[in-house]
Amino acid sequence: MSKKDNLIYFTVGGHPDYIDLLKFCLETLHANCDMTNAFIMVMCDEKYLPYVNKLKETNQIDDIMVTADNKDHIETSMKKVRIFEYSRIWEFDKVLFLDCDIIILKDIVANLMPHIEDEEKLYVFTETTIHTFQFHSFMDYTDEQLQFFKDNNIEAFNCGQFAFRVTEPIYHLFSKVCDIMNERKVNYFYEQSHMNYIFNLANATIPLLNDYFELVNIVNTHKSNQTAIHFAYGNVPFTFKLEKMKLAYKNRENLDIRDYAFPKNHTPVNKLVNKFRLNRFF
Repeated sequence: MSKKDNLIYFTVGGHPDYIDLLKFCLETLHANCDMTNAFIMVMCDEKYLPYVNKLKETNQIDDIMVTADNKDHIETSMKKVRIFEYSRIWEFDKVLFLDCDIIILKDIVANLMPHIEDEEKLYVFTETTIHTFQFHSFMDYTDEQLQFFKDNNIEAFNCGQFAFRVTEPIYHLFSKVCDIMNERKVNYFYEQSHMNYIFNLANATIPLLNDYFELVNIVNTHKSNQTAIHFAYGNVPFTFKLEKMKLAYKNRENLDIRDYAFPKNHTPVNKLVNKFRLNRFF
């Protein structure tokens, strides 16, 4: 293989329907990006290797990293922080991680990756200035740490998409995340709590991805020129996500992401909304 600068990687497992989400994400990625200088890798365990091998056989991806077993989608998602265990990681200059429930509308490689320059920072999509939620912390920050975030304008970030340079400082930060994942067994939200804890306390994030991505669960924002959309619905069927991803992509020339927003309160109302397709009215 000739050397390529950019690695784009995914994790998949925990439920077979994730494969369908990954396939559609890859379809939109290939359709809208010049992939000449990009290399795609998927992380999965042995159970999902037959599914992912088919993607490699059809040239939708370039390589596979087989991980330890994942008992569910939580363990699958948490494997993303072990990217420096990938044997070829140091062949690349820049890395972009994408969740499977993302659609690409414009050339993310050409538009975003040239701006990934800092060798000591993780480029992220920030969601909130509040660091005391379980979704972005261990809920035990000290007053001094919270003041540090405020003084340095550090926000909590979503881990469904991030980018970085392949450097020693970033390697050490990811290693710290892996270490703390082995220590923290309660009060966390997937890898997101761990990554926020390590990278934010190190003041090692840049919210550049806010300029390129939209999240459907942030309903008060809308960009007129989206590059990518993350369908970060929680606790909904995978088929619902895929349906919304395909519908949004079909309507991409006249797209308002607020039409695809979903209630954050995951109560029985979700079942009602899903059943009668009422989400565009929330």
